[in-house]
Parts: sequence; structure tokens; C-alpha cells
Amino acid sequence: MSEILMIDYLTLAAIVISLVFGLLRGAVKEILSLFNWIAAIIITRNINRILEFLSIDFFEDREVLLFIAQIVLFLIALFIGNLIIKAIQSIIKNLGLGGVDRFLGGIFGMLKACVIIGVFYYLVDSFTSDLGDWWRDSLTVSIYSELPIFNDMDLLIDTSQDVTEQIMDSEL
Repeated sequence: MSEILMIDYLTLAAIVISLVFGLLRGAVKEILSLFNWIAAIIITRNINRILEFLSIDFFEDREVLLFIAQIVLFLIALFIGNLIIKAIQSIIKNLGLGGVDRFLGGIFGMLKACVIIGVFYYLVDSFTSDLGDWWRDSLTVSIYSELPIFNDMDLLIDTSQDVTEQIMDSEL
């Protein structure tokens, strides 16, 4: 029989905190911030190819140049992305959709927390042999373990690895 344990209270607290942050930030900022980070990572990752064509010799060690260039480019990409996000938020606020944006932000924040917690539970469950009764008796762990995605996570991970390998092979 499942009972409410400390892990359940921590899970609930994480969901509520993420909900509040989502309400405060709004859906547009939550979603676009995620895309902003992804874009900054992709841009930074591809800087290697760009720098190979340039013959800049500020440093004797090309690794140092590459490292500094990646950090600077990452920060610039985040900054530009944040300017775009602020402009879009301003437009939404001027259209009178601020309340809807914040409501949807709360829902997105809550869902984001649920996904992160689900991944955490999956990883703990997969890579730890025996956590004892406290883990099996947890209400939230038992709820997550009944979800179809939780049971099919290995298939999902294998599929995503295959897709990633195909993308990486096609880029070369």
C-alpha cells in the first residue's frame, strides 16, 4: 500500500515551486527561454566549424581560442534571445493577454516539473538495485511507475539515441 513519505512531499514542493515560477514568468518566457538555451547550445556547438575557416591566431593554443569563443558566443546568443523574448512578452502584454500567458505558464511549469521528476524517478529506479520499502511504498513513485511512458522509457531512450546518431552522421 502506498503512503505519503518525505519523497512525496519533496515532489509536491517541486511541482508547486515550478507552478509558481511558471505563473510569474508566463508561458511565453518559459517556452521561449527553453528554445533560447537550445539555440545557444546549437550555435556554440557549431562554432568549431566556423572557426576552422578563420585563421585567427590570437592565442598559440587553438583550444584556448575555441573555449573563449564558445563562452562569448553562448552568452551573446542568450542575450539576443532574451531581448527577443522581452519584445514578444511586451507585445503579448499590450494585446491584453498577460493573464492568459501567466496561466499557461503555470501549467507549463507544472508539466515541466512532472517531466523532470519522472526522469529523475526513472534514473533512480534504473540505476539503483534496491532502494528499500520507502521507495516502493512512496505514493508518487507508485503513480509514476504506473505511467506508460515510465515503462517505455528504455524504448524512448533507444529511439532518441538512434535519431541522434543519424543526425550526427548526416552532418558529417
